[in-house]
Amino acid sequence: MKNLYFLRSMFLSALAAMAITACSDSDEGGNDGEGPGGGETPAPASSLTVNEKAEAQTFTYDMKATKEALAIDASGDWTLTCDDEEAPTWCTPDITEGKSGKSTLTFDVKVPLLPTKANYTLALKDDAEVNVKIVVEQMPKGVWIGLSKESLEFPATGGTEEVTVYAYNLPDVHVIYANGKNVGKQFVMDPNWQTAELVSGQTVTITTKAYDAGRPNAEYEFCVAVDYDSNPLTSVVLPMTQLAE
Repeated sequence: MKNLYFLRSMFLSALAAMAITACSDSDEGGNDGEGPGGGETPAPASSLTVNEKAEAQTFTYDMKATKEALAIDASGDWTLTCDDEEAPTWCTPDITEGKSGKSTLTFDVKVPLLPTKANYTLALKDDAEVNVKIVVEQMPKGVWIGLSKESLEFPATGGTEEVTVYAYNLPDVHVIYANGKNVGKQFVMDPNWQTAELVSGQTVTITTKAYDAGRPNAEYEFCVAVDYDSNPLTSVVLPMTQLAE
């Protein structure tokens, strides 16, 4: 009988030792950061949002200057790049890169000569596949006209310049009128500014004669305007200067 008790005690002691060893192995596995089944715990997914949205975003303005502040929330460091061939001068960001976490990106938006858009990509530095497309657009909501150049400057010897007239949201039944201020006989315009009826996309050629020596710089204006229905006159003025010798 004593032998039977002895064998039973030895058997129970062996089972207890096996249980303790199994618990110890389990604890060590947990300290190594292994997940269920012995695998490693997966890293958190990369994320990037603009104004709490992960999809592409477009900001449109009615040919007005403004500052647009965007709320950035990124899981890692990020960078901003312009997707256009040339970076626009009318739409500039205050920063082009940032750290993980929350930050603010502000665009300084000015009024361009003509309606246009700027395209940017905000992306994580270590994972470019995680990105948000940003489009900043200047587009008139109502009737609007513009010129391809902001001003013209001619030498004293004379010369020729071209400027293209554009119109947006203008009904086909209306025409654009051109006139001048203090133009006199110094400038010749084709078509003639005194009788011109222009269409959107038409180019006006402006030629100036040689300027008399000893005279001060000549200042002129070329005005393009449209009067549509009963709405106020919409116009744009092109300053022109001819330098003295």
